[in-house]
Amino acid sequence: MSTFQSILTLIIVSGVALLAVWAVAAWRRRGGPAVPGRRITLRRQVPRGPGGTAPVGPARDTWLVMPDITGYTRFLHRNHFAEVHAQHLVTELLQALMAAAPPALTVAKVEGDAVLLFASTEGRGARSVEEVEQALAHVFQAFYRRRQDLIRSNLCRCATCRHIDELELKAVVHRGPVTNYRLGNFIELSGMAVIVVHRLLKNSIRHRRYVLVTDAAQAIIPSFAATGESVEERGPDIGAIGCRVYPFDLPDTSDGGVMRRSSGYAIRDTAGKIAAILRNRPQVSRHQTSDSRRAPDR
Repeated sequence: MSTFQSILTLIIVSGVALLAVWAVAAWRRRGGPAVPGRRITLRRQVPRGPGGTAPVGPARDTWLVMPDITGYTRFLHRNHFAEVHAQHLVTELLQALMAAAPPALTVAKVEGDAVLLFASTEGRGARSVEEVEQALAHVFQAFYRRRQDLIRSNLCRCATCRHIDELELKAVVHRGPVTNYRLGNFIELSGMAVIVVHRLLKNSIRHRRYVLVTDAAQAIIPSFAATGESVEERGPDIGAIGCRVYPFDLPDTSDGGVMRRSSGYAIRDTAGKIAAILRNRPQVSRHQTSDSRRAPDR
């Protein structure tokens, strides 16, 4: 055997040995033998932060829409009995607008009386200006349609149910780079754009119902609103933000020009209120009951 053949044989043997070592290491990382028909793949380790957070992907240009129910705090704290009804009614309204947001807008999270919606402007699943405008109109229409249903079907005369029409809807629309982070089983939105949309919920606008669109999202023009007016809002850590505010009258809540009948809604909504009261009733133990029975009259 020539010297060249010896060197070539040594290289081949060394390569086979290295391949065998790599295969064994991969086998051990996977915790045992590979299942027949399944390939062994090496998973890239994603850098994680405190609490196990990990970025789902790079920052992407994103539409952010945050509808917020106004009058919620006053509505919620009339009395304990009314508070249970208030939470039930607000939940019904939030569910209605959340159901109207897809497919153009995705629900990120519910924050009390507000909902954070988002849609990417680029890449897979990107949404156009027209799609976001249409989804925004659907959200507002769904809210006021459900509010109208709740008013028409109401059989309760408590302090809350008599004032359902005090609940209004506003929204902030913004656009900017957003990073998705996985926190446990949840996907969180992160970035300065997310902070801006939250800060702008507290603003100087005096209209009861409106859409506040930042200059960054100025392509969005609500189809159901009047001509907008330029404003400048300031907030902690965000400085001055140029915006345009679009006040509007109550949107059309009819289906094909005919208001939906409320037959059947009265029973369903009343049952929902009763169930809410039962779920939130104070729990009295048997010891408390027996003590109260033994208490002498004074």
